[in-house]
Amino acid sequence: MYIQSNYADPELTIDQVAGACSVSRRTLYRLFEQGEDGVAAMLRRMRVERALALIRTDPTRPLLSVARASGFISERQFYRAFKRETGMTPGEFRSHRG
Repeated sequence: MYIQSNYADPELTIDQVAGACSVSRRTLYRLFEQGEDGVAAMLRRMRVERALALIRTDPTRPLLSVARASGFISERQFYRAFKRETGMTPGEFRSHRG
């Protein structure tokens, strides 16, 4: 799936996903409405899962580097998404792992 191959690109847009799937933006949203999550939620979850894996692999890696490697545009966006998905900040997660 296009999203799985490109989720770490911070410039990825819904229009790009729709175009890669040869559907309109509206059709893409309707397709995702049939599932549990919308497009943005799925993308956020995939990026947070990548961040979790990176933190587990290298707990000393700077969080800004983790954010960028996971596809987040900013550190703030990363922190908000991470907390929304996990219930804790990236720093708290790292501390609990240690």
